[in-house]
Amino acid sequence: MFRTLPLALLLTACASGDDNFRIGEGTRWDATTPPEFEHRFDDTPRTAGQSFSVDAIVYSGNDIEEVTLHYQRETDGSQWRSTPMLLEPAAEAPQSGATAVMLDAFGDVPASFVSSAGVRYYMHAVDEYGNESCSPNACAQSPWHVPVAAPRN
Repeated sequence: MFRTLPLALLLTACASGDDNFRIGEGTRWDATTPPEFEHRFDDTPRTAGQSFSVDAIVYSGNDIEEVTLHYQRETDGSQWRSTPMLLEPAAEAPQSGATAVMLDAFGDVPASFVSSAGVRYYMHAVDEYGNESCSPNACAQSPWHVPVAAPRN
C-alpha cells in the first residue's frame, strides 16, 4: 500500500479560547471548516482484473462521520460506484496540543472494475456538521486516473 507522508510532520496546532485552532498552513478550524485529505496518488499501472487499495489520512477540527471511496471504469461515463472506507485512528498522532480528529482511511477498488481502459476514483468526507470535501478537490469532475495494464502471462 502506498502510504502518505507522516502527517505529524505537516501539522502545527495551538488551542485558542474560542474553540478554534490552527492546523497546517493557516487553516482556521471551526464548525464550518470541511475535513481535509492527505493522499499521495500512486500512478503505477495496476493489473487488469486485480483489486487495488486506496488510502489517505483525513483530518478535521470536527468529528468525521464518513469517508467514501467512489470509483468507475474509464469507459463507464457517469456511472459511479461507492463503498465506505474503513476508518482507524491515524498511525501518526498530531503534535502535542493539537485537537484535530485524524483518521487513516482505507478502501479497495474491486477487481471487476480494474479493466484495461483504466480506472478513476475520488474520496469524499463528511464531518459531524455536514461539511464535505473531496480528494481531489473537484470530486467526480476531476478524479484521480489510474492506468491499467493487461495481465502478464
